[in-house]
This record gives sequence, C-alpha cells and structure tokens, in this order.
Amino acid sequence: AILHLNSSVSLGILAAASVCNIPIVLHLRNGDMGGYEDCIVQSKAMIAVSDFLRREALRFPVDARKIHVIYDETDSERFDPALFDRQQCRQELGLAPQERIALMVARVVPNKRHDLMLEAAGLVRQRIPDFRMIFKGDVYGDSLYHRQIQNLQKMLELDETVRWIDFVPDMRKLMAASDLLALCSDREGLGSCVVEAMSMGLPVVVTNSGGSHEIVEHGVSGGFVVPSGEAGELAARMIDLLRDQDLRERLGSAGREYVRANLDGRVSAGKIMEIYDTLLGKNSA
Repeated sequence: AILHLNSSVSLGILAAASVCNIPIVLHLRNGDMGGYEDCIVQSKAMIAVSDFLRREALRFPVDARKIHVIYDETDSERFDPALFDRQQCRQELGLAPQERIALMVARVVPNKRHDLMLEAAGLVRQRIPDFRMIFKGDVYGDSLYHRQIQNLQKMLELDETVRWIDFVPDMRKLMAASDLLALCSDREGLGSCVVEAMSMGLPVVVTNSGGSHEIVEHGVSGGFVVPSGEAGELAARMIDLLRDQDLRERLGSAGREYVRANLDGRVSAGKIMEIYDTLLGKNSA
C-alpha cells in the first residue's frame, strides 16, 4: 500500500501510516508550504509540479533525492482545439465574433494578482478598442479581496471591458473562444490552466514568479514570459499576441506539441508509477 497525499494531513494520519509501515508520497502543488513540514519530513517520496516547488521543499530537512519534478498533466486528446469551432463557442458564451479576448483562470485570492491583470487590461484597451478581458474564477465566501478588485475595476473604468464568469460547463469552450490565456500569479506552483491552454493551442503569457514559466519557451513555444509585477510588460506581450494571428498560431501550435510530448497524462502516470514501483520494491532503479 501507498498513501498518496495531495495536501497536508493531521499528525494522526501520519502516525498511523508510520505504525502500519505505509510509505507516503506527497504531491506538492502549492507555492505556500505552510503547515506541510511534518508531511514533507515523513514522506518517502515527493512529487513537485515544478522545479520552483522542488527548491521550496529543499528549505526543509529533506533528502533532495526524494523529490521528483513531474509537471501537472492534461489529457491532450480531450483538450484538443480541433474538437471545437471558435465562433460557435463564442456564440454560446455570448461573446462577439470580432472581440480580441484574453482569458485569466484563477481563484479570486490575492496571490493570483487580479489587480495587476486589471492594470494591464487598462493598458491593452488603450491600444485595442475591441479588447475584452475575461476572468474565470471562484470566489469563496464574503471575499474582501474580491470587493477590492471590483472597486479597482470601477476606478479604472473597465466595467465595459471586463467580464467575470463564475462557472462554465466546459472550460475547453472558453479556451477555444479566447485569443490568449494570461496568468500573473505570485509564486504559482505551476498552473493547471496553463497546461490546459497550451494543450488547446492557446498561447499564454505568464510571469517569472513560481513555476509556470518553466514550461514556456519565451517567444518560441507556448507564449511569453514577463517579469513578475510588471503590468506594462504584461500588457505589451498581450498586445503582441492580440494583434498578430500568425504569432498566436505559431506559439500555440508549438506549445501544444510540447504538451503532447511531455505533459500528457499518460506520460505523467508512467513517471508516477515508477516512483510507486521503487517504493514497493518492484524496481531496482
């Protein structure tokens, strides 16, 4: 048996695993590792979804050989742009055919930096009048941060530019309808939405904070990497993509090929099974 953890657990569970001699595999996905120390120390192996998280885990007293970097995966056959008609998706979502659409998929919490994206959106709108910024993200409870973001949106006079979407039955249609995906989080572990967007052939703009940039080859494959916290740079790269369909298609196509070769679920599952086999004594490697 193996206990595979995707979050921190109580000391009781850790103690039970130790008594029963059940090896623990800890999957590190979050840039904030507060409360994870006991799980990290007791784990027989760790899977970090980026090299950034591997380095963060090494801040704890742990053998580096226990940490394996396996990027988040997706089903590249399901997240395939060939399955969708762009204009039909826009029609279903109430989006105009001529709009230039940037998408941000992120929970409405401070480290996702919706404030920075709003600043960038204001700059993009000055250069591209038919620009539309779509935020797809969940709000948990009575969020002070959400209210602050709404107030900033009004202050920047972006109510006609920004659209918030709480739920869509199929995220792939929202990606198919968009021109790019942007994620400007601080200390993002990786960002599953980035992997999914790349699989959909959608170019991305990400920051160099956290691990998202590790799967994007700037200006070559996937999209662009910009400095963290720089609204101007973020806006500039978004403008480059929104204005140039050939650039979007080239970067998006290269990003999809990278995902198919390296980030498909079948590839990741094989790597995880190798870790399991080693822990269970089935693999001498």
